[in-house]
Amino acid sequence: MDKTPQFEHYRTRADELYCYVSAGTAEKWRADFSAIPDRVLNGNTYPGEYSIGAAHWRDPELQRVMRERVCRAKAMGCDGIEFDNIDCYVRPSKCEGTRLDQIEYIRWLGATARAHGLRVGCKNVGPIIQGVRDTCDFYVAENCGRCPDYDQDSSKLLFIVNYNQPCDGAALCKECWNSIPHARRSALPRPVRGRIWPLHKKRKRNP
Repeated sequence: MDKTPQFEHYRTRADELYCYVSAGTAEKWRADFSAIPDRVLNGNTYPGEYSIGAAHWRDPELQRVMRERVCRAKAMGCDGIEFDNIDCYVRPSKCEGTRLDQIEYIRWLGATARAHGLRVGCKNVGPIIQGVRDTCDFYVAENCGRCPDYDQDSSKLLFIVNYNQPCDGAALCKECWNSIPHARRSALPRPVRGRIWPLHKKRKRNP
């Protein structure tokens, strides 16, 4: 999360700008990597990247790092945050934490962001949506087939992200897919059913 020329470009043109914060990984190339204690880290997910166990969300040093990331987003002029990697519980072999741990961690992240006047976006929380619906202002799903999960909180925007290629009609739930005009199925942004936006972008990891 750096204030680059690209950031300034979007800041001057966007009505609202939402910034990305990974709350569930520690990457060696980030400036605050050394501030995250080893005791909260689990296995490697990618080279140089480690999972943060949701079971450790109460760790004071981890909370300080995440609070500083939120403060930085506010200082940069972000209107809200998209919290990523907050589905630790689905990878028990690489990440310590139960569903309840994850829900409590997300609630703490949301409260921290809102204390700084920021809106809260939650990524890939469909299976635990009932526990975090009061925390999240909008949702992001990386799986084209997870629409039904988010229908449990249908009053909020849902962004569907598919990497490298447009969503396959067989993978995206039929009701969502049939609502997208054929000529625009790989385009962005276009709302579906008024609240669901299919997004298509290339996955890129910057060292």
